[in-house]
Amino acid sequence: MNQSHRHRRGAHTGPLDESRWRCRAEANEKWPEKMDVVERTEEIEVLTVCKEGETCDVDGKYKKMLMPKTERYTVDVNANGNHEYFMGCMGGAGWIQKTIWFGRR
Repeated sequence: MNQSHRHRRGAHTGPLDESRWRCRAEANEKWPEKMDVVERTEEIEVLTVCKEGETCDVDGKYKKMLMPKTERYTVDVNANGNHEYFMGCMGGAGWIQKTIWFGRR
């Protein structure tokens, strides 16, 4: 690719940017964003007021009970496939990813 090629935004791009742009486009075509609602239910401990004749284990007035709590949220179900495709494409183009950890010594 010649040096005069420009990115959409007009900024000059290098080989890494070119590979990144191409691989991102391919990954998005193969694994487009697909949002789905997922839910998970867990049991949480709550206190309820005791009724007459019940055994009350908290301050003689309340009892502990487990109640279901359901959380719903949206996730991109194609995110992992998109990421794996992108990383494979970048690797195929000769790029490797390095993770550098910064810390105190």
